[in-house]
Amino acid sequence: MVRRHPDARFILVGTGPLRGDLERAAESAGIAGHVRFTGWRSDAQDIMEAMDLVVHPTLHEAFCSVIIEGMALERPMVVTDVAAAPEQVDHGETGLIVPPRDPAALAAAILELRGDPGRAQEMGREARRRVVERFNFPKMMREYEDFYDRLTVPKAAPAPAHAGIA
Repeated sequence: MVRRHPDARFILVGTGPLRGDLERAAESAGIAGHVRFTGWRSDAQDIMEAMDLVVHPTLHEAFCSVIIEGMALERPMVVTDVAAAPEQVDHGETGLIVPPRDPAALAAAILELRGDPGRAQEMGREARRRVVERFNFPKMMREYEDFYDRLTVPKAAPAPAHAGIA
């Protein structure tokens, strides 16, 4: 990525047990000057707003608010094909979905969007439109209510089987 785009910068927001390993890997790869590890931040939304695209290569996140937040900020997404990510991101329309644990596919998706800023911007606009359409509060509340109604409304008893009259 850095060889093809020497001006590229990466910001990793959050923390975890692998942070030290990741920092050492960036150093040994010679890209430490391109990578900033911020740790946990209360202003993560402001950071996402400053990005050209948001990459979220999670391995196990049920329904990721980071994806929705990035899309709401008109950022194209690069996400892994796990959990609800395919329900949130429409591949090729609002972002790109790659297999989990596939660094080559992740890099290729980032390079694809980085290499076509017009397409990336269009994906970002479409991402925001779909978030507003699909994940707005009134619509989500109606869907929750409908779901709970289906769970609590008794089902009609099955019609009795007719025995043949001879």
